[in-house]
Amino acid sequence: MTKFLAYERTSQQVVTVDTVNATVTDLGTTIATADTTNAFPNRSENIVTVFRGVPYLLYLDTTNEIRLSAFSLGGGTWTDVPGFTPITTGSGFLTPVALHVVKNRLVAIASRSSSSGVDGIFARRSDADDAATWSALISTGFITQPTTSTAGASIVWHNAVFFTTAEGIGYYDPAADFIVASFDSGSNSLVVGQKANFGSFSILDGDLYYVLPTDNPVGAPTLYSLDKVWSVAAPTPTFQLIVLSIPGVGDVTLNNDAGNYSLFVNKVGIMTLFYSGTISSKAVTIAKSGASFVVTDITTATFPTTLSGEPSLGFSLFVDDRRRANEQHSVVVRFRPSIPISVLIYSWDGVGSLTQVATLNDGGAGLDLMIPDDERSDFRTYTGNEPSAYIDATSEPFPGQTRVDYTIQDEFSRPMDITPEYSLDGQTWLAMSQGDGDSGVTSLASTPSGTAYFFHWDAFVDLVGDYDNVDIRVVARISGV
Repeated sequence: MTKFLAYERTSQQVVTVDTVNATVTDLGTTIATADTTNAFPNRSENIVTVFRGVPYLLYLDTTNEIRLSAFSLGGGTWTDVPGFTPITTGSGFLTPVALHVVKNRLVAIASRSSSSGVDGIFARRSDADDAATWSALISTGFITQPTTSTAGASIVWHNAVFFTTAEGIGYYDPAADFIVASFDSGSNSLVVGQKANFGSFSILDGDLYYVLPTDNPVGAPTLYSLDKVWSVAAPTPTFQLIVLSIPGVGDVTLNNDAGNYSLFVNKVGIMTLFYSGTISSKAVTIAKSGASFVVTDITTATFPTTLSGEPSLGFSLFVDDRRRANEQHSVVVRFRPSIPISVLIYSWDGVGSLTQVATLNDGGAGLDLMIPDDERSDFRTYTGNEPSAYIDATSEPFPGQTRVDYTIQDEFSRPMDITPEYSLDGQTWLAMSQGDGDSGVTSLASTPSGTAYFFHWDAFVDLVGDYDNVDIRVVARISGV
């Protein structure tokens, strides 16, 4: 089962999109105060997430305020989070930029542009394990933008949220509650001011990559990398330009949630870029060979002619990797040559051509879906009746032993099996070796409100040497399934 959360702007509802059965289902009631003009979403893509088993939506309302709503499983309704004071402004335009889970906190980021005061970036974080208590709003200036800003890509990397606006890349460190608005201008000074909101992040071998369109030649993608040694404590490296010869597709054009560029790691472990401009759409692989990269145009072999010949498409990759032996890669395409807007769903094995699963058009009414552009599905997978697990804390009771405290919950109180996993590169997940004296991993009792357990990870067995950053997660499944 592969389902992800998205926001449907026309109906003002959060929906679940099933990429296997090709269905779109309204999650709950309409969010009547959400703005439906072009001021929202304007490429705000990562604004729906799941925190401690509950879906959340960061949105712009009709009074030009940024609000946060949570979904009530029992009542099937959306309610504004009481502890989250709306982000307001006396002038200018507010845009929701990102909503992410970082460790055991929920993080919300928004931007203000075209104001009579100072344009800027705003961030708030929840208390650890508590979405009802939030820190005070912090903000910092950004390069003044003469027109309405549009949010773009965002990603969690090294426990910081990297995000883009039309004027560059910034990051927010939830632990220190600190924003760096303009991270750096890159090794060729072109990250800032170069349509950064049209780009896309990905992670390969622990390094962070970012691709964006440039104007010379028109529509030719430019790739940057940030070495894995970077950390919020020692942010010394900067984005380094990778000089590649990548075919152009014409200039990019602003469409709500277009996702013109999608950078991701395909099923066979090769970095891939799907991108679209005013002329056409293309697919390339970017394979690392030692210190260099080799670009291969795979458009003809991968895209059907209905895609390669069309301009200004939107791409999102959704990966459900909770079952490592049967990983599902789905490519979601926003097809905008005419109204109503169609959403095409393809499956891809990373080698052959895209296989179309379905066309979604909501009975002919069109779908204006705001789809996450981050390929990782850990906090976006949701079905409404599946079990969930979330990590509460970690500690090291003995050298080489890590205690992972977690909670499992299930609406129907079904017994659960759990699989604790770790990742060294941000892509590949491996099972943790189990130590002694923990709660076990099979037939664990659950409740709708959540039941606490802990797992002893024998990290001494799995890890060789020291690591600055290791991702961990706990995957829950119905017992025996």
